[in-house]
Amino acid sequence: MVVAALGVSYGHIEQNLMSLLIYAMAITSVLTSYFIKANHLLYQAFETLLNMFGCTPASDPGPGPSDHQDYPIVLLGFHRGALALIENLQKTALHLLEKILVIDFNLEVLQQLRGMSIKCNFH
Repeated sequence: MVVAALGVSYGHIEQNLMSLLIYAMAITSVLTSYFIKANHLLYQAFETLLNMFGCTPASDPGPGPSDHQDYPIVLLGFHRGALALIENLQKTALHLLEKILVIDFNLEVLQQLRGMSIKCNFH
């Protein structure tokens, strides 16, 4: 809204567009709470619609680890800190690598982790 207000003050956008942006923001703010409650249902509807148009996922994330296995160390996301931890454990404590589960949404990261024999899951 600040950027839009600056756009109006500099004459880049008209006041009518600013009013439209305010309404859009208000409606979006109200609807968001309802969409969050129905996110899975909406995902299924949009997935079906996109599949009809031929838009399928780029690649299958593959099977995740068994749900029945316990992992005392779970890393949510795999970035620099998690990579440093894994590399350090590879040098110092290989036995701990079996107890790690990494959860990430990046398919390239999951392939990298599988190449390192680290259990990972797509979410």
